[in-house]
Amino acid sequence: MAIQRILCLGRSFTGTYLSREFPVEVRFLSRDTTDFDSNFEPDMILDTVPSVQEGDQILNPLYRTATDHLEIPYIHVSSTSVYPASTHGILEVDEASASGTTDKCMRRLRVEEAVLQHRPEALILRSGGLYGPGRSLPHFLASGKSRFFERGNEIISRIHVHDLCRIILAAAAKMQASEDHFPGFNRKRLINGVDPNPSSVEETRQYLEQFYTLPEIRKALEKQGFAAPESLPLPPDVPGQRKVCSRYTEQLIGRFRFPDFKSGFMDSMLRASQP
Repeated sequence: MAIQRILCLGRSFTGTYLSREFPVEVRFLSRDTTDFDSNFEPDMILDTVPSVQEGDQILNPLYRTATDHLEIPYIHVSSTSVYPASTHGILEVDEASASGTTDKCMRRLRVEEAVLQHRPEALILRSGGLYGPGRSLPHFLASGKSRFFERGNEIISRIHVHDLCRIILAAAAKMQASEDHFPGFNRKRLINGVDPNPSSVEETRQYLEQFYTLPEIRKALEKQGFAAPESLPLPPDVPGQRKVCSRYTEQLIGRFRFPDFKSGFMDSMLRASQP
């Protein structure tokens, strides 16, 4: 049975895209607005709320009173930032790999643990660098809102929001049918949401130099009130690079609509400029 009604915790980029681009009905529970009422019977819960703390206490998951009685698939969107950085060479990680122990890793892991303590059956979906229309690196660089090249020549694992939504819907349908098998390190249900073609910062820079010269991209930037950067700095070398992979996304959705950052950046920029 297909997922048709979704209760999204947090008014997120992902939830908003789902409601606009997929044949599903999405209702939101957030601190700013809510359109969820007792007459809405969701097929799944999508938790997109980042870490919410009060002092040293994590408040996640939020909205327990409204969702405790709903025995339906629960998916929490986390981040691949839980995995450790490489200190030498290329470190390849997937769902079976151990998480890191730095403060950055632990912040996300603590939220995952809090969600699982409340909903032991939840699926943890660790998203790579999320982007899409109105939220992409070419746009951020042109608007002066990114320090991308300062991170050094790392390998960046990304996912276009369209493919992340496809993973969410496919995984929830399997959970609904009790057919899900997504074991991972210290998790019974764990999926990495990343496309199959990550790129280094330098590879991204080289592509963007050509990307910004395309007439359709210059026109799209102009519509948004921006201009292409005059130059893109060389990223400094780093001692190690990390590549995030997934064991499960292909069996869930088959081919990615945006299998690499090149097709995804083009879509993101052109659709962002549409009226």
